[in-house]
Amino acid sequence: MALENATYISDLVTTNPTGSDSRATADDHIRLLKSTIKTTFPNVTGAVTATHTQINYLVGVTSAIQTQLDARALVDGANAAIYGYKTVGFYAEYDNGNSSTAKTIVLANGQKQKVTLTANTTLTIDFTGCKVGDYQIRLIQDATGSRTLAAISGLSSSRWVGSATQPSHNTAANGETLLTVSVKTAASSTGCIQSLVKIGA
Repeated sequence: MALENATYISDLVTTNPTGSDSRATADDHIRLLKSTIKTTFPNVTGAVTATHTQINYLVGVTSAIQTQLDARALVDGANAAIYGYKTVGFYAEYDNGNSSTAKTIVLANGQKQKVTLTANTTLTIDFTGCKVGDYQIRLIQDATGSRTLAAISGLSSSRWVGSATQPSHNTAANGETLLTVSVKTAASSTGCIQSLVKIGA
């Protein structure tokens, strides 16, 4: 009987069984086929829907794909460089909605944010979970305007760019002001530098 010893599919001999083998050996060959398939694909417990073209995309992969992706992409905690990009765009500003009389801006919500001043407002900057980088918050007066802005909590009163105190903001109806916070220590206000610049007069 031409029945090979096989563990995996690659061990099967394509010329077996031979034409002279007894029909009684057919069950041995069938069991061998089933065992090599199950041993070769031990973790396949459902339908495999990938096409042969999709599976062939794996040709040339020499290690775990996720490991390779992590090596090329910035991941949390990695001290790596990103280069070769012309621009890095943002999907949209994070909208903090209306300020009311008090509003907390969580920097970790995004590097581009906005808030509409709908009352005389006290802003608080929350550094929890934020990374080192420059954060821009667009302060927008509502249609009434003249909304005052108290000293912004969480920022250093002496770390304003070009000013010893918090600069004035745009109070015109629908007027805008850009608050930029440059974070030097992740999740901390330590060493941060801030600026407050009117858009327009």
